[in-house]
Amino acid sequence: MSENDKLTTKQEHAIAQLLGNTNIRDTAHAVGVAEKTLYRWLKETEFQRVLQSATSASITAAIARLTGLIDTAIATLESVMSETLIANRNAGARVAAAKVVFEQISKWKELHELEARIANLEASK
Repeated sequence: MSENDKLTTKQEHAIAQLLGNTNIRDTAHAVGVAEKTLYRWLKETEFQRVLQSATSASITAAIARLTGLIDTAIATLESVMSETLIANRNAGARVAAAKVVFEQISKWKELHELEARIANLEASK
């Protein structure tokens, strides 16, 4: 998190913990601060900015990883569609996995685009 020298090491650690989907209590405990302190940090403009930037970067990386699975998902669907029923014992699970990839890419792309639009609107105020 070297993008900002204004945050303390504990604040940077808190952001990393929050990106890992831990709750406030667990994050505060892992960082070694009181929950009240973490809630105060969450209200600070600079902390919010760095957290938002880190979240956006994390989402972008996840979208890139999922996008890399598109060819595999398509190949899975093609394989399932062309195989016989007997050879296709795990087809349901493979199709479900491919479906998840497509759905997640679509949702994350939409959310990422909405985030960018909101940021642009806020910046234009």
